[in-house]
Amino acid sequence: MLALSLTLLGLTGWTGTITLAIASSSQTSAWITVGQVKTIDYYLTLLQSNGTEPYVQVATELGKLPDLQNATAVAEITYLALNATNPEVREAFQLIIKGGTPDQNDLVGNWKLQYSVPTYNTELEVLYWLACQNEFKKDDTLALAIAIVNGLWVSMGDEQVRAAVQRDTSLMLTFGRETSEWQRSVGLSYNLEQYPLEAKVCWAWTGNDPGRGGHYIIDRLYSGKSVSNPTGKSLNLHPLTEYTQRLDLKGYVWNTVDPNNLARIRQFILDKKYGANEMSQVAITIDQRLNSVLDYKSPNDSFIVVNGETTVNHNMNNANFEFEYLLSTGKIIGVCDDRATIVDAFLKSIGISSSVMIHVWGFGGASHTHIFYYDAGLSSWSAPNFEFELGSQLTYSMANVYLVRPPLNLKGYLSTHSDLVWPSWSMLSSYYLMGKVSPTAVRNQFQTGIGSGQMKQWLIYG
Repeated sequence: MLALSLTLLGLTGWTGTITLAIASSSQTSAWITVGQVKTIDYYLTLLQSNGTEPYVQVATELGKLPDLQNATAVAEITYLALNATNPEVREAFQLIIKGGTPDQNDLVGNWKLQYSVPTYNTELEVLYWLACQNEFKKDDTLALAIAIVNGLWVSMGDEQVRAAVQRDTSLMLTFGRETSEWQRSVGLSYNLEQYPLEAKVCWAWTGNDPGRGGHYIIDRLYSGKSVSNPTGKSLNLHPLTEYTQRLDLKGYVWNTVDPNNLARIRQFILDKKYGANEMSQVAITIDQRLNSVLDYKSPNDSFIVVNGETTVNHNMNNANFEFEYLLSTGKIIGVCDDRATIVDAFLKSIGISSSVMIHVWGFGGASHTHIFYYDAGLSSWSAPNFEFELGSQLTYSMANVYLVRPPLNLKGYLSTHSDLVWPSWSMLSSYYLMGKVSPTAVRNQFQTGIGSGQMKQWLIYG
């Protein structure tokens, strides 16, 4: 192994030294000091000469990026790749290569795209943007996780969305590192930067459930009934599954948590004394307290104005709106989907990784949505026990349980296919299906805790 030390003089003003470990046919080690950043081609050649995948492909895909101009950023990526000691760094790069380039033939739902997708790897582009604005740490899987899950927005979004992603991903990396330091400073037994890869990608994904909401809800709930849209115009819930045109900034903001709000939410949690040292107790407390202030809005209720748009007062799944509503009224509003969205944001604000699970009991039967979370103390995934009570009160012996998977693989992520259990239903590829399972068995699984390795298979490779 040949080690290379580089002194970086970046465009961001940061000056420091990084070390590249480069494969060598020799069994001996040597150190070479280079006094300044070299050309982009130099670092691409280093990746290619490593001779192993995915790094040869990383070099090829980096070369395709349309805005590849910052040699310091390319050096940072090369450092991150070739000097890794954590095998999840290589795994993350493999995931980027496998799933980071969108496919023009993909569908949104069952509809064809009405715009041209990028022909290059958008997840790698986000990593490059991060490297332009930040110094990477050794084995920085947090930066990699943020890059992986945000490629979707670049693939779907317009120029305003691209600019927002550049800003927000850097803010998320800064917030994640600050959260890790805060966890250490207050003596918590868990630390975000030490989580496994599947937990980091869930923490980094601020888009919640991509299959939520939609105009179909309005059609299904209100068609032929007395409640009407007071504006006479189309309602906008901004579901990703309806964006056959490019995602605009309004849709992006609606569907993501503003990183600046995460710090505000954390302070709210601390002020309200939601905290506890055990991760499971924190998650349960947050879920229960937000459940206690839910202003439940059943179907056929009424309409409200959200971000200047008239929309139905449930299934909005807008975490930023829910937080502002909580601050102004002491309540959150909507149904279980809306509560899961704001609980997910609350957990992320204190560095607890979470995602969303949806239960559907019986064909066309009742459903319920809530969070599940990573318990670092047990290296397993759990869910609040009270969330399963609805299922225990029903007579259905079987259920479908859907786990929201972050968008690691862009290919087909928002397309639908026939449900394996109920063929007449459509299922988004963004879900992992625990199909035709006993509600009691699922409850027991999540109360016992599902191991990190098993959850990685479901959320990343399932």
